[in-house]
Amino acid sequence: MLVFGAVAEGGTLARLGRRWSGLVEVCHDPGVDPVRAGVPRGGVVLIRPDGHIGFRSPLADAGGLAALESHLSSYLTPPA
Repeated sequence: MLVFGAVAEGGTLARLGRRWSGLVEVCHDPGVDPVRAGVPRGGVVLIRPDGHIGFRSPLADAGGLAALESHLSSYLTPPA
């Protein structure tokens, strides 16, 4: 998961990272151009193992992170 720019809900991002630890790696402000990732003003992009974008939100706020959590929960089981 690539997180660009300011994160309005840092605690939520940390909890999401802990919940999906081992399955999802969180990279905040990676050395990637956010425009190329499709989030020119910041946001969250989930890159699938095959290199395709699996989720994108233009905001790294509570709503965007909740949508990502829901997306991940729809097909993954968090580690015990």
